[in-house]
Amino acid sequence: MIENNNSIINNLDLGLGGLSQAKADVSINLFNKFCSAIGWLAEPYRIVSSAKANSEARLIKEITNLQIEHLKKNFPAPDSQASIDRFLGEEIKKQKNTLSIIKKAIPFLKETAKPQDIDNDWILNFNDKSKLISEESMQVLWARILAEEANQPQSFSKRTINFIAELDKREAEAFTNLCAFKWELEEGKSYFLFIPFNFETNTSKLFTKINYETLILLNSIGLIEKQDQGYDLNFRPGEYQIKYANSSYILIFQTQARVSIGSVLLTPMGKELSKICNPEPIAGFEEYTIEALRNHQGITLNKIN
Repeated sequence: MIENNNSIINNLDLGLGGLSQAKADVSINLFNKFCSAIGWLAEPYRIVSSAKANSEARLIKEITNLQIEHLKKNFPAPDSQASIDRFLGEEIKKQKNTLSIIKKAIPFLKETAKPQDIDNDWILNFNDKSKLISEESMQVLWARILAEEANQPQSFSKRTINFIAELDKREAEAFTNLCAFKWELEEGKSYFLFIPFNFETNTSKLFTKINYETLILLNSIGLIEKQDQGYDLNFRPGEYQIKYANSSYILIFQTQARVSIGSVLLTPMGKELSKICNPEPIAGFEEYTIEALRNHQGITLNKIN
């Protein structure tokens, strides 16, 4: 199976040129894992010999024709050629979407990724939802999810995948903007948003990308929790690492402390989705947050070079 898949990959042009051998190997493993899980290339010899695997379009059409033959064999019923042609057209579009998302995932893969460890049921559910996505920016979102799951299996729950399938472009953009205010705590173990109560009247103009309507929207769809009395992070004595964009700091607490982070928290689903949001850092926001943290008693904060 793998040998035949690789011969097809070479003709698909997944964009492996210029990649390190380790990255190319991981990319091929992801393609093979995906194909195996969703049942593509179930008859690889037939596909290679009949389609000769000489183009992406021919491969997609041959896979779809195999699906049609399978349907006729297992669900015999009179059907018109028009219905078959319609089914063929719809399936080709879905297969193209799937291939496009796999290709878009490759740049986000790490050399240490383990796509072979992705659960087959997870891939089936992912493909069932993502194959309907044709809009470019939303395909990138799905590609980043696939790559992150390969980089660290079990990063995304089935519930989050099902939720993302219902997410529209406007909601995705609003959440991405919100994630520009996200800090990472303890190397990806947790995340927190630093949004003060008076952010709309803040004269620093750091918070122009969000407003209360945005927060209400994201709260209503289950990505954040918002409460006027705000949230605190509790820290025991010790050292903690926090990160914003490419900057890292060490927080040192001599005694137990509670640190106010404002009025917004990410839900578990929001935390999962925030892993693949990549907003532009907000100029001045890092310094604003550090100054606010230093105003808390008992905190020593040092930047890591």
